[in-house]
Amino acid sequence: VHLVGRVAAVNARTSDIQPITHRATNWMRVSIDPPSLDATAVAYAQIQPIGEGLLRGEVDADAPDVAVGQLVRLADTSWPDSAQSLVVGEIIEISPKDIQPLRTVIIVRPVIDPARVSQVFLWIPEDNAGGGS
Repeated sequence: VHLVGRVAAVNARTSDIQPITHRATNWMRVSIDPPSLDATAVAYAQIQPIGEGLLRGEVDADAPDVAVGQLVRLADTSWPDSAQSLVVGEIIEISPKDIQPLRTVIIVRPVIDPARVSQVFLWIPEDNAGGGS
């Protein structure tokens, strides 16, 4: 249900995972869950790690309003299909962009702290034509 990282190395019996909050993790495209079940518009953003276990990014200009507490899910085609829509975290802060105050910046905290996870299960679909991640 939750995205905690990406496989960085594969060993005989274990794999090393690079947490989504690690500075080496690239930008991620995410969708923001609508604030209610009857809402139809979905907001999108580009986020990246900023340290202290947080991610930060800018919401698309045409996105509907976002609010603290909304869940953020992976919507990035550079990640495997099996990772799409997994929960990245929740919005904990919203602010205007410094140099463009009409643009919205969000701070996201993973619901599951990757630094505190001791084991993960890798879900690898049978049809893994896209390669291993």
